[in-house]
Amino acid sequence: MIWLISMFGMWGDCFTIVAKLECSHHVFYRARVMDLKLADDLLKIKKLMEDRLNVSGDFSEMVMRARRFVPAKILRRMKNLEAAQSFIDHPKLRVTVNQDTCAQDARVVMQYLQQLDLADRRKGRRLDIAATLFFALLMALGGLVFVLRWRGFI
Repeated sequence: MIWLISMFGMWGDCFTIVAKLECSHHVFYRARVMDLKLADDLLKIKKLMEDRLNVSGDFSEMVMRARRFVPAKILRRMKNLEAAQSFIDHPKLRVTVNQDTCAQDARVVMQYLQQLDLADRRKGRRLDIAATLFFALLMALGGLVFVLRWRGFI
């Protein structure tokens, strides 16, 4: 490329054409590398969601099913990534995707999913069930004592 610039350097038009070709190729190459990195990050997020949240399907279904398990800020970032995923496959719409925002969203979502403690979630679920059963039993016994007291048996 440097040889072409030096050869056509004396003509301004040729120089600008070569420079534009070089720049457009560099931008296209950078965008393609970012797309591949984003696609790789989306695959990692999908695998983490399968492992940590026990949701399956394609990425849009996984985001829809994961809405109960993740905070609203993380869900918003997941929806941004879901929208970007549909654009990445199309060659002309690919350039409309904001690569930096998507990379930051992917990084935040991966960090959240990696921080999830599965043992703590299981423990919390067990405690929630136990508390619900204890409350129901307590209310039933309270109702029984109330009815027995009202009838005069106690």
